[in-house]
Amino acid sequence: MAIASISDTAATTANWYCQRCELKVADPTNDAPCPRCKMDDQLLPFGQPPTKATTLTKAAPKAASGGFLLGIGALAIGIPLWLEGARTTRDGWVLFLNWVLGRLGAPYAIPSSALWPWWASISALALLGYAYSHIEVKQVPLRIFPWRASRVWQVWVVWVVFIVSDIGTMFLGARSPRETDPAILHQIASSVLLTSVYATIITFVPERLVIFGWRKLRG
Repeated sequence: MAIASISDTAATTANWYCQRCELKVADPTNDAPCPRCKMDDQLLPFGQPPTKATTLTKAAPKAASGGFLLGIGALAIGIPLWLEGARTTRDGWVLFLNWVLGRLGAPYAIPSSALWPWWASISALALLGYAYSHIEVKQVPLRIFPWRASRVWQVWVVWVVFIVSDIGTMFLGARSPRETDPAILHQIASSVLLTSVYATIITFVPERLVIFGWRKLRG
């Protein structure tokens, strides 16, 4: 899929306008982020001016300090939740893979991540967290504001499978807390409904908080 920036002389071919870096973008598939700042949720159909919020931000530099503090707060909440979500997903994958091995009659099982070397435990956490976050945030096939829907069915299949596997493994991990986990995690694990809500929230919320906080810090 090709996406290209264009000059003012070729502006008639542009169909998207990036609010963040003010780049006019030609993207016939309506399915790619801005090629300059890589933000795929800052695009408007070409011809619409920057939003009122963007204009006010540029006109009111005194509000920058408030945005900085808001960004710090969002990161302070989002990063721990993201790490906890990645840890829960990792442990959920161990449980799921052991179930598969049991169904196949395998004579061995994957040990709990608590027994892994620290580097293996952290590496699995980081790899799963990054992979899921990238697919869920950067490869979203449907956006409401502005309306954008991918016409590539493979994107939908991959995204849906990733979402289902993320929530599913998060659910499994949350249903099996360790003895040393806080009491609130044990209380959540005691209820299927609470675990389902927890798994759904921690799947979608932390990444958005981190992205929001980073944008506020960047101004």
